[in-house]
Amino acid sequence: MAGSARLPRPWLFLDPNTVETSSSSQITALNEKLKHAERPVAENLLDYAPQPVILWQMDANGHVVLKLPRFNSRLLKSLLLPRMKNPHLSIHLDVFGTWVWQEMDGKKTVAEIAKSLSVQFGDAVEPVYERLGLFINLLARRKFIILSKNQEPVRGKI
Repeated sequence: MAGSARLPRPWLFLDPNTVETSSSSQITALNEKLKHAERPVAENLLDYAPQPVILWQMDANGHVVLKLPRFNSRLLKSLLLPRMKNPHLSIHLDVFGTWVWQEMDGKKTVAEIAKSLSVQFGDAVEPVYERLGLFINLLARRKFIILSKNQEPVRGKI
């Protein structure tokens, strides 16, 4: 909709100069409430147990290759996949990613994986917690893994 004004998002602070319908004292009071509102407590990633939920295989070099479906839409699958050579996209992991992927079983926590990773590879993976945290967060954001706190693996076929 061209020409329509965007409404402020509720989690952003309001500027009294841009809002004409409320008085500046109301906006100031609302800003104070938002500043002191309870925010969710950040949980420690090291307490979670990651488990893969996508297809994967080993290549000739012994590295993990993640297999992602090219399309999620049934229409695109029916129209385009018959013309394509491979129905999956391949993501090749390096030595460290392969080792971490094979350690993720839904039982070991990220902290346990980090300790064994530093024992296995030594200084080559330092700083291990930061690197592993970035890798695990990337996999979780892309929905390649599930992070569970109860340390019991998710049931079902992959």
